[in-house]
Amino acid sequence: MDDVLLHAVELSGMFVALAAPLVVLGLVVPSLQRLWDDIHAAAMAEGLARSAARWGARAAAIAGGAVLVELPSRVAEIEDTTLLGGVDGRLLARFTLGTLAGRLAVVEVVALLGAALAAARTRRDPLHAPAAWMATTGFAAVALVAHGIGGHAAAQPLGRGVAVTAELIHLLAASIWLGVLGHLFITRAALRRGVAPGARRLVAGMLARFSPLALASAGLLGVTGVVAAARYLHTPTAVLNSAYGLTLLTKLGLTLPLLAGGFVNFRLVRPALDRATDPTPALTRLGRMLELEVVSGVMVIAIAGALATMVSPGSDGAFVLTSGEVKALLTPTYPGTAVGDPMTWLDAPTRTLEDLRYAEFTHHWSGVAVCLLGLAWLVQQRGGRLGRRMGWVWPAILVPLAAFIAVASDPEFWPLGPVPLSVGLVNPAVLGHRVGAGLVVLLAVLGWRAWARRAPKQPLGEALPLILIVGSLLFLGHVHQGFASTDRLDTIIGVQHTIIAALGLFAGVVRWLELREVLPRRAAGILWPGLIVTLGVMMAFWYHEVI
Repeated sequence: MDDVLLHAVELSGMFVALAAPLVVLGLVVPSLQRLWDDIHAAAMAEGLARSAARWGARAAAIAGGAVLVELPSRVAEIEDTTLLGGVDGRLLARFTLGTLAGRLAVVEVVALLGAALAAARTRRDPLHAPAAWMATTGFAAVALVAHGIGGHAAAQPLGRGVAVTAELIHLLAASIWLGVLGHLFITRAALRRGVAPGARRLVAGMLARFSPLALASAGLLGVTGVVAAARYLHTPTAVLNSAYGLTLLTKLGLTLPLLAGGFVNFRLVRPALDRATDPTPALTRLGRMLELEVVSGVMVIAIAGALATMVSPGSDGAFVLTSGEVKALLTPTYPGTAVGDPMTWLDAPTRTLEDLRYAEFTHHWSGVAVCLLGLAWLVQQRGGRLGRRMGWVWPAILVPLAAFIAVASDPEFWPLGPVPLSVGLVNPAVLGHRVGAGLVVLLAVLGWRAWARRAPKQPLGEALPLILIVGSLLFLGHVHQGFASTDRLDTIIGVQHTIIAALGLFAGVVRWLELREVLPRRAAGILWPGLIVTLGVMMAFWYHEVI
């Protein structure tokens, strides 16, 4: 479950660290060549370079820390437990030093530490430290290679060399595009202040140099992505009939705002900076487009982390839905109230029919609550007296939902069953349910506080999209590891969970961009609650495990 977030932190940090030398040596210094005598351009260039050095070092250190945390997490996964259950130190040492994955992780950590130290050495004079920047590039590149050869590509039985090469090119292109965007986003406040002629020409020059790089990177990402999709999905239908394919489709959907933001910056912002008498509107638009691109980019990286933890469909179609399963999933059913006795499936070697029906029961009624929640948010977005009342109603909907998730999701554990909760918390699935219930409670408490204080940007301001995004990413990494499930059942559950997570993720991203005034408020105010309602309807009427 936590692997998705750790992968996102790891990749984001690695990309920002690798892009830091490119920002300084490839964008700032060349754009400053004709503006050395301009004090405004020189001051902005110095600030941008120092920011790149500072954040390049921080990002490399953070990525290395994520890899270190991920090592015991992977060992816990091998033992079918969580970090709360403890990790055997000897097994951790054996995994770290005795397996290829562990040794590659050690190489990655050491390389990232080297990149952090090298980037930190440039901070005294970042515009005139090419040797230190080259060292940063070298260390970060080693970390990137160590990460790349430890993924799905290296596990391919045939054509491994081509697969690994395509994977490394994919990672490099992503680091150039997304890493540079990250640095520009970090310095967006300074970029907005660049209204002096020299400073604005510096920014325009950087955009002119970055746009071809971004376009080339996008092209490489597209080509290598197609190669990977063909290798891992094998058939076009697997895009829609497998959890891996649907996750990949979600990743592609989140790439579209990246392309849109880059197009606006290249075709509208850059020419306006060259010609406009007042560059303030263009610089403001630049800041908004950078936020659009970076939010989408972070989500793409997070989805890439989720893909790294998933099993691809395979050439035999073992993890792809059959036509009969697709037809069954498209057949709606009404939420029922009849449930079996959980004690009948306690300690069963495989999931029983009653167990599966109980899982449908919990998903269906959770979906009903989510549907009501989305409708309440939709009404609140419309404003007026009724909208004001919805500010109290929707947190009230969450209270029974949180209790239902915490108690009913795993009935064999306390308080409904005889198994102590402390035993259940070492199970990834049980822990995921408790974390989800905790997020729902947090959402309700924050919602009532915001309603009582008449806080602006309702519902809940920027906390709501953050909770939606984090919760969806956790749900995307949520697997039922503790059960002796069959591959078919894992595939059926995985596909549906991926759809649910994608709807929640898109809703969170749209809400965030609406609050940041990147998307039109009227359209976004209908779209993101509509996605939540769709999510709830899907869970309430179309979630199946008995097929």
